Amino acid sequence: MACVAPSSSRFRTCAPRRSPTCSRRSPTRPAFRWSWRCEPRRNRSVSATSPLRSTCRNRRSRITWQSSARPAWSRPPDAASGPTTDSRLIFRRRCAGSSRHSASGLLQSWRPVRDVIGQRRLLARLGERAVRGDVAHGYELSGPRSIGKHTLATRLAQTLNCATEPVVPGGCGVCLACRKIERGLHPDVREITRLVDQAKRDDRKNITIEQIREMQQDLALRPLEGRRRVVIIDDAADLSEHAEVALLKTLEEPPPHAVLLLITPTPSRLLETIRSRLQPLPFRSVARLEIERALVARFGQSAARFAAPAAGKPGIAFTLAMDEGARGARTRFEAEFYRLVGSKLTERFAWAAALADERDSQKRSELIETRLVNWSELVRDAAVAGTGVADGAMRPDRAEESRRLAAKVTTRDLVDLAQRMERWRRDVVETTVSARMLLELFVLKLPYDETFAEAA
Repeated sequence: MACVAPSSSRFRTCAPRRSPTCSRRSPTRPAFRWSWRCEPRRNRSVSATSPLRSTCRNRRSRITWQSSARPAWSRPPDAASGPTTDSRLIFRRRCAGSSRHSASGLLQSWRPVRDVIGQRRLLARLGERAVRGDVAHGYELSGPRSIGKHTLATRLAQTLNCATEPVVPGGCGVCLACRKIERGLHPDVREITRLVDQAKRDDRKNITIEQIREMQQDLALRPLEGRRRVVIIDDAADLSEHAEVALLKTLEEPPPHAVLLLITPTPSRLLETIRSRLQPLPFRSVARLEIERALVARFGQSAARFAAPAAGKPGIAFTLAMDEGARGARTRFEAEFYRLVGSKLTERFAWAAALADERDSQKRSELIETRLVNWSELVRDAAVAGTGVADGAMRPDRAEESRRLAAKVTTRDLVDLAQRMERWRRDVVETTVSARMLLELFVLKLPYDETFAEAA
């Protein structure tokens, strides 16, 4: 669409179709007070009352002309020579300025989504669009476990189908549609997870193509009760090869009323052709103070102590605050770690073989990942105790054991062990590494202290 000024000798027509950046070097350019802004895929506005100020936005720089008369490059060659006082070219490096201003505007207008802690930048983009119904056909929700991915997917489905007016980010949570979605009973919201038949010893750990085909038949229908049909796939990395190919067809030609939410902690395991058709929503660790404020608001001041052990994951903090069994399991994991530290190699290898013999591979991976996450925090606390830093422990109730381990092992070795445990955790989650080999390597690198055997 061209920007047309009044037909006069002092005005001209700017045709962006002819030149994508507005030809600013034409010697026949008139001298009038106008302004336009060069932005991709946007119309340029011309005003005859504003001072000459043309701004080109790109990733490298912003160039601003300020003048009350014709700039030097629009004058005849003899008049353009030499410096002038009426016009000047001001170069201002604003490679990050524009993005900062736009991001600050989004954060100022940010409205929290119900029960979602942190992720302000992500929700600033998504919340208002979901309220208006202006959402993409597919999203990739990626990040660590217990970070809030499934909660946000549920709240997004509630926002798109909430029956209360006006709609708020996250839905009202009290209308019939929101309650049905929360309980998994809404006919327009489907959640797909892998199916494991323990009776048939089916250990394929995949989301099958039959599940995807059933989803496609469901999406072909118009919504029954809500405004959108929403599909939540958790974990999308469990899709079988044929299921991924079938899902790709839906992503290439999605129905206008469909929204697909793919949840995974390992997006690298998805096909690139699938990821290229999804809007990425990466989740980041949440600040400790935000988790602490959410815990205090819901459970009282006594629950603030669970913010530090969560390590930036609100799901872990809320589970510890609500579930006594989770706290007991956490204590058992700690005792198991210190018992291994005080064990001989024979006992350690027996422990590794027993854990690796778990039949369900996904459950085995989750058990190994949980132990590595918990135990890396204990190793980290021992390294902090070795430096003499006070009040820096993630598990202050194990301060005595951390000091004993720090006295036996150097800080450098503890840091190296914590880094190795993080790499092993990623191998368990993202690759098909041999579980027994990884566990045996872990027990070989684990330090030995006979005093923990006596305590056990």
